Amino acid sequence: MEIHLFSNEELSHLKFIRQNFPKRIWFEFIQYVFEYENFHFILEIETAQKIMFEEQIVLQYAMKSVIKFVDKKFVSQESSQLITENEIIADIEIIRTKLYFTDFKKISQNFYSSESNQINPDKDLHENINIKKIVVVDVGICLTLENGKVFNFFINENDDDFNTNEFNNQKGDFRKELEAKYKFITLN
Repeated sequence: MEIHLFSNEELSHLKFIRQNFPKRIWFEFIQYVFEYENFHFILEIETAQKIMFEEQIVLQYAMKSVIKFVDKKFVSQESSQLITENEIIADIEIIRTKLYFTDFKKISQNFYSSESNQINPDKDLHENINIKKIVVVDVGICLTLENGKVFNFFINENDDDFNTNEFNNQKGDFRKELEAKYKFITLN
């Protein structure tokens, strides 16, 4: 099993964001931006690992999120979407998942099938699946504001952008719907 979790430096960035609320939080499809006066942090997606088994012709990826410090003033673009401004952050939780990969089976000339999927890291995988690789990754954060709004800033379905996350900017707590695939870990 491969493990790709937030580093100690990234955890420090998240703690800073929780304790020193940003001026604004922006969404830019491939990243979230936590804007401060003269610097900002970005939460973005990276490839944790490329996965290809010898007998396969299809390359798969395990995606993870990373949080980076950028030592310059953030300048929004026309496509930047303002999520919140001058809101106090009450809590940040890390969202973690376990990705598992199986062999691809050729169904027809150009179509392949795989049982690869994801599950909450605390749950066991079914024994009848021929698993070739397991990767545990931190896929983002759940941010709760003091006013009770909850934002899920995470990678959905091991995708390569945040835009496909149907839970990201909706009001409400979606833990019950998400707990089969994700574990929520309170940031200490």
